[in-house]
Amino acid sequence: MEERIMDEYRYRFGEKSIETCARTFFDLLTGSVINKVLINERFEKDDPDFDRLKTNLSKGLENTGFLDIFCPVEILQSKWLKWRQGPIFEPFDWILELTKRNIRKRVEQIESGQHILHDEPDDFLDAYLLRKQKEEREGVETTFT
Repeated sequence: MEERIMDEYRYRFGEKSIETCARTFFDLLTGSVINKVLINERFEKDDPDFDRLKTNLSKGLENTGFLDIFCPVEILQSKWLKWRQGPIFEPFDWILELTKRNIRKRVEQIESGQHILHDEPDDFLDAYLLRKQKEEREGVETTFT
């Protein structure tokens, strides 16, 4: 993990002398480190996907209240509170679509030979796909879809 953080740090500061807003810079740095762990890709400055991801995460978390966190799901989905679920989960729909898009892209890269799965995965997505392949090969009933 430390190596990934330092790699991202060197990448960002290797761009010569730059003037930037600290908050924006650290958002991008943190987002890129997390994304590198997940799918081995970094976000670039002014990346529309990164901006939309940040916005949707903020909206979803801002709309979540104390009741939403600790209340049983059955009560939250009741006719009296169901109206709250839309504003909370709607922003996460786009994040789910982004995730699906990244998975499809990786699967296409593997099928075309552009990306090779190794015994030591490069990221969480590779680890997931390796495990899924292994369980399918062994005929194990699995929850991986």
